[in-house]
Amino acid sequence: MISLRFNILLSALLFGASASLSASFWSHVWQTKPAPLATAPHYVIVGASAAGIAAAKELRKLREDIRITVIDAARELPYNTCKLPSYLAGKKDEHAITIFTCAQASAAHITLRLGTRVTSIDRAAHTITLDTNEVISYEKLFLATGTRPRGIPSVDQFGDGVYTLNSLEHAQNMKHYIERAHVKRAVVVGTGFTGLECAEALVKRGIQVTLITHRDNIAPYILDNDGCDIADVAAAHLKRAGVDICTNCQVTGYTRASNGTSVASVQLSTGESLQAQLLVVATGVKRNVELSQQAGIVADPVGILVNEFLCTSDPAIYAGGDVAIIKHRKKGGYWGSKKWSDAKKQGKIAAYNMVCREAYLMKIYEPRIIVPSTTVFGLSIAGAGVFDSRMKIEYSFDTVCATRRQVVYRDEKGIVRTLCRVGKPLPTWDACKASYITGTPLNAVA
Repeated sequence: MISLRFNILLSALLFGASASLSASFWSHVWQTKPAPLATAPHYVIVGASAAGIAAAKELRKLREDIRITVIDAARELPYNTCKLPSYLAGKKDEHAITIFTCAQASAAHITLRLGTRVTSIDRAAHTITLDTNEVISYEKLFLATGTRPRGIPSVDQFGDGVYTLNSLEHAQNMKHYIERAHVKRAVVVGTGFTGLECAEALVKRGIQVTLITHRDNIAPYILDNDGCDIADVAAAHLKRAGVDICTNCQVTGYTRASNGTSVASVQLSTGESLQAQLLVVATGVKRNVELSQQAGIVADPVGILVNEFLCTSDPAIYAGGDVAIIKHRKKGGYWGSKKWSDAKKQGKIAAYNMVCREAYLMKIYEPRIIVPSTTVFGLSIAGAGVFDSRMKIEYSFDTVCATRRQVVYRDEKGIVRTLCRVGKPLPTWDACKASYITGTPLNAVA
C-alpha cells in the first residue's frame, strides 16, 4: 500500500514538473492558428503600400477563416514611400523603410505575390488575371494601385542616369548609379515636395543640384508668390544651402557620355546646357486607374470613385490609398488620401466593411482634410488650396525672422480657402488652418 501511494505521488510530481516545463510550448501551440482551408473565401488586395498592407492585416485580425492574397507589381518587400528621400540620402536602409516582411506574412497566413501584375478583372466571374496568365478568384477585391510618375516629354525612358523618386526600385538604382558614375552634378525637374526633398537628399550626398521649374517660382502649387514673395523667401533659403534654381524653363533633352551608360549634360528650353551626370524627374504623379476603368468600375483620370464605405460602383470591389477619391459630405468636392496614416486608416475601414455582414454596421470613412507640409534644409514649408486672386488676401510677416511668412486667402464669408507658409508657424497659423479644415469663418475659430 505504501509503495503504491509512493508511486502515485511520484507520478503526480513528475507529471506536474513536465507540465510546468512545457507550459510555454503548449501555450504556443494552442495560440497558433491553422492556415485557412483552400476552399475558404478568398480576399484579394492589389497594391502593397500603406492602404493595401493595412487592409490585409485588418482582414486577418477580423477573420481567421479566410484566405488573403496581396499582389504587387514591385519586386521589393512593401515599403514606406514617404521615406524614400531619407533612403536616398543614406539616412535609412531598406530594412528601416520596410513595412511588411515575409515572416510577418507567413505568421498571419497572408500570401504575398510580389513582382506580379494584375492585367484584368472579370467582375461577373469574380476573377482577376495576372501577367502570368494565372486566373485567381475572389470573394472581395481591394484596389490600392497607387500612382506612377507623370514624366516629361523629353524623357522617353528611365534608367542609366535618368530616374524618379517614386519607387524603391528607382531609388536603389539611383544610389548605385551615383556611386558607379561618380555623380558630381544633378538636375532635378519639378519643385513640389518630392523635388525639394530629392534635392536635399542629393546635396547630403555631396552632389551639386540644379532645380528646374517651368513656372516663375518654386513650389507653385504650394506657395503663392503674388505680393508677399513667399516663394522667393524659400528659394533664397535653398540657394544659401547650395542649390541652383532655374525658373521659367523646361528640360528639352539630355546627352549621354561616350560610354552610353551615363548622362553628360541636360538641355534647357532657354538654350542653356547644364553639365550633369544625373537627371531626376519629379513632376508629379498620375493615379493608376486603368485596371479599374477596363473593368467598367466608375473612375476617371482623377481616381477611382468610392462611397463613404470605400466601396466602388461594384459592391464586391473596394478601393483606398492614393488611387481612390471620395466626395466630402460637408465641404463638397472630391478628395483623395494625402497622408500615409490616412491611407492606412482607409485600408482598415475598407477591410472591416468587406467582411461586415450587415450594411447598417458598416463603418463610414470621412475624408481627412490636411495642410501638407515638409521640411527641407531646415525650412518648414506648408500649403493647401487653390490660389484665387478674387478672394481677400492677407499677408503676415515675422519682423525678426525673414523666413517666417504666411499667406491666407479668405472668401466672402471669411472662411480660409487657401493658405501657405514658410518657416515656423506664425501665431495665427493654427486658427487659419482650423478655418480651412472645418470650413468655419476665421473670426469664429480665432
